[in-house]
Amino acid sequence: MSSTTTSTVSPKRLEGRGIRHVFDGGKSSVPAIEGIDIEARPGEFLSILGPSGCGKSTLLYILAGFIAPTEGQVLLQNEVAGPPGPERGIVFQDFVLFPWMSVVDNVAYGLREQGVRKAERTEIALRYLQMVGLESSAQSFPKELSGGMKQRVAIARTLATDPAVLLMDEPFGALDALTRSILQDQLSDVWTSTKKTVVFVTHSVEEAIFLSDRIYVMSKRPSTVREIVNVELPRPRTRESMLQDPAYGSLHEHVRGLLMDSPGS
Repeated sequence: MSSTTTSTVSPKRLEGRGIRHVFDGGKSSVPAIEGIDIEARPGEFLSILGPSGCGKSTLLYILAGFIAPTEGQVLLQNEVAGPPGPERGIVFQDFVLFPWMSVVDNVAYGLREQGVRKAERTEIALRYLQMVGLESSAQSFPKELSGGMKQRVAIARTLATDPAVLLMDEPFGALDALTRSILQDQLSDVWTSTKKTVVFVTHSVEEAIFLSDRIYVMSKRPSTVREIVNVELPRPRTRESMLQDPAYGSLHEHVRGLLMDSPGS
């Protein structure tokens, strides 16, 4: 996979301050998030890790601007962030590709919506397809791709619009273990190349440690931040080097313990 494409947009700081969210069910309300402060520093790979149903995706959608928090605010580079926009690109767990469009046209879709000329957007789309190792599938259609290939198209499509922050909602959660491992490697390479600010939601301790600079470990619902864990393992990381590092075992055990002992209901 090539890693020659670089970003023209500077990475930005994304913050959530005092984020609280309650789902209003009419006769009853369900508190999901209870007073979370979170900061993704410019160019940082930050993971949000927590048990299933704890509100990780809800927090990510609040940071993206899709959900308005009950309390608190989201800031992008110290300014209050508005509705969803091109500066905050998001990759979902579901691929959400247009089946009637070719791979290259799927990747170029956001650029088309921004009014970029066809020749230019095709050139940009092909560059990002090369970055994720799919340039040979540019003229294929989604039905011809595996799940892992579809997710790589989704990542390329989001990167093609050159967002300052990349938000990812368990993008590898539906994939088999081998494909997931391969895409983790590719995402690490992409991040190294682009230096995007990344906020990555996962429930996998191994995935969070392998990819991240820091990990926000969340409690069960209603969610709070149990601990912010620094991942100081050297980069570039491989699974072999990570497993051979004496610090990895204790770090894994510590993070896993935070999840196992998570308070809440």
